[in-house]
Order: sequence, then C-alpha cells, then structure tokens
Amino acid sequence: MALVKETDPILAEINLKIANLYSLIGEEDSVYKYQKMTLQMDTLNASSRMALAELAVGSYQLETAFNHLDTLNQRAALGFDKMDVLANFYMCANQCDKADSLLNRMESISPYPLPELDAMKGKSKLLHHQLDEALVYYQNYVAKHTEDKETMYTIARIYAMNKQENEAFVWLDKSIKNGFAYSFVLKLDPVWNSFREKEMWKVVVKK
Repeated sequence: MALVKETDPILAEINLKIANLYSLIGEEDSVYKYQKMTLQMDTLNASSRMALAELAVGSYQLETAFNHLDTLNQRAALGFDKMDVLANFYMCANQCDKADSLLNRMESISPYPLPELDAMKGKSKLLHHQLDEALVYYQNYVAKHTEDKETMYTIARIYAMNKQENEAFVWLDKSIKNGFAYSFVLKLDPVWNSFREKEMWKVVVKK
C-alpha cells in the first residue's frame, strides 16, 4: 500500500485511519509511518501528534517526544494524562517554571486530589534550589505514602543540604528502616561528605 504524500486534509484523514488500523494489530512501525504522514499533511492534527509522542516515549526517543508534547501544550491540546510526562520533561530541560505552571493546571482541573503532585512539585522546587519549599511538598507526599523510602531519603538529603544534622539523620534512619539499601548511593552521594565521619553515621548507616 503506497503512502500518500500530498498535502490534503482528506488524504490526511485517510492516512490517520490506516494508522489506526495498524495500531489495532500492533504494527508500530507502520503506525509511525502513517501517523507521521498524517502530521505532515495536517500539522494541526493533535491526535497524530499525540500518537507520535507516545511512540517516541515507548522507543526512548525522548527529545522527539518532548517536542511533540511541548507543541501540544502550546496549542492547548495536551491531554490531562500526558501533563505529568511533559512536566517531567520540562524539569529535565531545566524549564521548571513551565513545569510548575503545568502542575498547577493539573491541580486546578483534576476533580480529585492528586498526591503525586506533591512529589513532582517538590522535585521542581529542589531543582530550583528552593529547599524549604521542596521540603514542604515532599513531607506532604510522604505523609500519604508512609513507606516511600526514596522520598524519605530525599527529605534526609534536603535537611543535610540545609545543615540540619539531627533531622537529616532522623530521615536517613527512616529511609533505611523502610528498605533504602543502596549502599553505593550512601557511599558516593556528596551531600553526606561532612556526615560520614560522625558517630551518628555509624549508628544509622552501619548498624
């Protein structure tokens, strides 16, 4: 079956339907070809752009996925279920203001509370080096996810960065008791450089 290349909304719709048929049988390479052709013929087609973004995420073409999702967001065509994905992309691209805006939008339109937003907002504030604000969000998150060892470890790190030694050890102890057993992280994480020779480090980490 030959690919149609003319710029035409009707032909774009035909290619979209062909892509959807291939999607039903799991032929991702063919889905990609026809969705890409659809988008070339109809650059405003949000459905095809979203499909290409999803395929790009699945194949770890993260820059391509980011560009598609960012375009959808700029055109107010981004689906709610992909807002968190794009927010993470923004944070990785050091565009935390855009991430914050997107997370706030998610919070405003969701019909129910989204506890995971606290963790994401905490991550954004941490990347902004706004440690006190990050701490509030992470503590709100861990209050609802009481066995999340990674978040507990992050809280410990923030206290360590703030030179709050007692609180840092308290949360480090909590994380280890909840299963944080990454000895190489504890050995190499530079935030603990000034802590490792302290007696409390031996008590918490080496017990």
